[in-house]
Amino acid sequence: MSERAINRILAVLALASALAVVALLIAGLQAGISQEPFQAARLGEENAAKLLTNPQGLRLNVGFDNAFIIFYTAFFTVFAYRARALIGREILVVALAALLAGALLDAIENHHILIMLFSAVEIGRP
Repeated sequence: MSERAINRILAVLALASALAVVALLIAGLQAGISQEPFQAARLGEENAAKLLTNPQGLRLNVGFDNAFIIFYTAFFTVFAYRARALIGREILVVALAALLAGALLDAIENHHILIMLFSAVEIGRP
């Protein structure tokens, strides 16, 4: 693949990542809720009340965050490929492993929030 094609892919992935962050911000502001409050340990009742603030808005917010995870992971994977001649192989392997571990943990966190949301909605039904 040519350097120019790789640069185009990187530009598209960077733009997609930036748009996902903007969408994430707008969705959070519009819904009045984001996944941020659920990144700390709280009592179940406290979480349930926050989760039920706007379940659909929270789902949308988590969806945009999942898209962001995909875009930034793809960007840095292609970037590592692009930088392979400049950076040692061992460093690239460690960096990519750390990136993939971080993306996996981020995705697990998002899905945990969705599981908590599903449980709160199901328990909250009459």
